[in-house]
Amino acid sequence: MHRPTGVLAYGQRRQLEIGIALACDPQVLLLDEPGAGVSLHEREMIVKIICELPQVVSILLIEHDMRMIFSFAERITVMTDGAILMEGDPSQVARDPAVKAAYLGKDKAVAGDVQSAGLSLLK
Repeated sequence: MHRPTGVLAYGQRRQLEIGIALACDPQVLLLDEPGAGVSLHEREMIVKIICELPQVVSILLIEHDMRMIFSFAERITVMTDGAILMEGDPSQVARDPAVKAAYLGKDKAVAGDVQSAGLSLLK
């Protein structure tokens, strides 16, 4: 509270940005890659913050870290080349052959093996 934002670590600034957005009491929270460029610990803190949000707040999140998405998403929309490839719950998305071919690679059996994909989630 008593430190300028500029001296905070990048992940702490990302958390602060979420807090500022929540101060407006939104019905929908839009987050664009909140896990990008932050340490694993900071990413875990961001996931914790998102998971603890009230159920009345809907979340639209764009993220490339599939591990992050699969850790708390209730519904996932996978897009490729500007079009929806697949929508469903995390287990459906992880099993979908088109998603595997586009993002996971044909030899990947589970979503946890993936480091990067373009996903949106609705909570």
